[in-house]
Amino acid sequence: MLAWNNETVHQSIQTNRTTQEIAPGFEEIARVITEVLRRLPEAEMDETDHEDAREAAQEVLDEVTQEEPDRGRIRRGMTLLRKLLAPMARGVAAGAQKGVQQWALDATEKLGQLTAAVNRVGG
Repeated sequence: MLAWNNETVHQSIQTNRTTQEIAPGFEEIARVITEVLRRLPEAEMDETDHEDAREAAQEVLDEVTQEEPDRGRIRRGMTLLRKLLAPMARGVAAGAQKGVQQWALDATEKLGQLTAAVNRVGG
């Protein structure tokens, strides 16, 4: 929850037709991971990497909706996502399109920042 003008604001995500509350302080992680999941179909990677990326992203989202998220699981999931997106971010993926390359670069940079900060979020 976020305090805003003496009112309580709830941050939540909707997955598979269910709405889940995001643990306080983990809202930005949830936002970035949700965007990665949304854009993942555009990523030029083999099916195994796609599946690994989807699973890692979903695990992070599942964890940030826990009452006390496991920061280690979040870090590991975001690190795997960075690793899987890195070839596109560098433009070395076969046929990487400019827009996808820029998205992957932005995502890997943001995931790196959030991974480094994950121990400080949520209190």
